Amino acid sequence: MLPLCQTFFNLLLLDMSKAFGTVSRKNLLKDLQDILEPDEIHMMSVLINGVKLKVKVGKHTGEEIKTNVGIAQGDCLSAVLFIYYLAKSLNAPPNQNDNNYSRAETPIAPD
Repeated sequence: MLPLCQTFFNLLLLDMSKAFGTVSRKNLLKDLQDILEPDEIHMMSVLINGVKLKVKVGKHTGEEIKTNVGIAQGDCLSAVLFIYYLAKSLNAPPNQNDNNYSRAETPIAPD
């Protein structure tokens, strides 16, 4: 028979639904300045700013929609950018309001 022991865990839950669509492009570009050269920042800005979308259903195409928040999904760069953004937001101090990272902190304490 195994001895009974009490173990406590801290659990951090993240709601990742629609996560790519919540990335602040402004904050992402600001954070990338720490690791990229100015010409690389310009290239990133061209890739993630000024994004225009159209919805197509069957033969019908909707009007163009300009987006100003979020990053595209489905390519290798998007995943890297999102992981970098997420890492920066998780490492930001809890009361850092100037970066507008989405942080929901609910401490889970043992009874």
